[in-house]
Amino acid sequence: MIARRQPRRRGHGLLSVCAVLSAACGEDPSAGACGEHDCTLPADRAELLQQLDGFADPVALWLREAANDAGDVPGDHEDWLAGLRGVLGCDAADERSFVVLSNAAFAPKAIVTQCATDPVAASRLFAVFEPGAGEDTLDGERFRLAAWDPDAAAFHRYQVAPRGQGLTVAVEPEFCGSCHGGPFAIEAWTPIMNEMTNPWAQWNAEPGFESFAFHENFPAGAGGPVYDALTREGRLDSASNLEPIVRAAIDRTTAARIATRSAAPTLDGAAALVRPVFCDENANYVSEVHDSGELLQTAVLDPGLRRALAQLEPDADWDFTRDEVLTLPPPQQGGAMVMIAVRGELTVQAEAALLSRGVLAPIDVVRVRALDWTHPFDSALRCQLWRDAVARAEAGALVPADFADDAALARALFDEALRVAPGASLADVGDDVVALDDAADAAATAAVLAGDFTAARSSPRALGDRIDAAVAALASPQGRDAIERERIRRGCAARLLFPIAPIVPGTETCS
Repeated sequence: MIARRQPRRRGHGLLSVCAVLSAACGEDPSAGACGEHDCTLPADRAELLQQLDGFADPVALWLREAANDAGDVPGDHEDWLAGLRGVLGCDAADERSFVVLSNAAFAPKAIVTQCATDPVAASRLFAVFEPGAGEDTLDGERFRLAAWDPDAAAFHRYQVAPRGQGLTVAVEPEFCGSCHGGPFAIEAWTPIMNEMTNPWAQWNAEPGFESFAFHENFPAGAGGPVYDALTREGRLDSASNLEPIVRAAIDRTTAARIATRSAAPTLDGAAALVRPVFCDENANYVSEVHDSGELLQTAVLDPGLRRALAQLEPDADWDFTRDEVLTLPPPQQGGAMVMIAVRGELTVQAEAALLSRGVLAPIDVVRVRALDWTHPFDSALRCQLWRDAVARAEAGALVPADFADDAALARALFDEALRVAPGASLADVGDDVVALDDAADAAATAAVLAGDFTAARSSPRALGDRIDAAVAALASPQGRDAIERERIRRGCAARLLFPIAPIVPGTETCS
């Protein structure tokens, strides 16, 4: 378990929390009904019902009863929250709000959940209130909803917008998907909470823990009536209580994603199944616990590689499989390291699901993650293997009709991605693996890609020994400096890859 310091309190303080479940993406609500993005609002109730046809999520169920002939619902955001709460069967006392310092100049935004004392129940609906335009408060007229449809096994997206004497919605607006879909334009909406663990640098985690960066970066003057109402005492909650709700939502989407393995084989379906092992579909962020030197090991080592090695070598005497925390020398100057981009929880859990369902084995994961293993996040080398395999498959290397289902095709595509040169595969080394410490080593990388594994061949045990020594060596002033340089590199990469990337201090001048 992670050791936790006693929180430093600053009197009553400003209470708030931070989770990233949908991004503002630079939206200016004054630009139109849905902000600067185009959206299609239903012309009337009949069109709204047509757009909701077949939907079984709580928003659709409520709108079918609540919308008037114009397709609007009279009242304000509080009426919507109360109505949705009723459909879900939740008590008002179990509604909770969480606030994020967004990627728009740290302007706060709020995430609201219902039935919050039951994470699984709460994960059915998220309401996201974003900063208003030209005002230091949240926009109570243009907020977003993501609601779980058990029949479709998917979240449906809604953009609320003002009209008449109330509010209406754009159903499944494309711009929500563009934010959450990331560089691979993933269509299915998935929940994202950028910081899922202590110390929640850009969250208010009180009561119980002070997120120092949240307090330092909270904009002067932010607040206003909508913000104040959503974050009043009894409504506002700690980041630590949002984490299990988001994890429950991730479990929903991961189960739905992995369930497609039994579908009729398609190249798109197979590619989506194995992509998380090779590529970063999203990112999470970890921070040092104040100035203590405590840092989650995920900052320097992929948890998927750690787990797979532990399964292959259960008797190995490795510190990195026993302790989730890396203890660094406390900072001499400049303060704690904050917001280190790490492999996203969605991809980690998708990979774990492939293992538990038998689509892949632990040695498969190690074969991929051992390449460029000092870069658990943002490895162009690993992701390019997947891209090249998909391109070859599209050119005829794999014929979907030859396979029984998506799982069989995904397995074949995975094997194709291990092929680095004609007649050479990363699986050719038997029970060993090809371990490449750093893809920046041009000569070593070129040899591996040419199929020469002589220098890079390693047993899983030897690779684990090397990792154990490398992780231990980081617990030094030099190691701390190396992690800080990597923090900046990854922060810059995340800004280029993901529209919803948070503000990472020190990356302001990234090109």
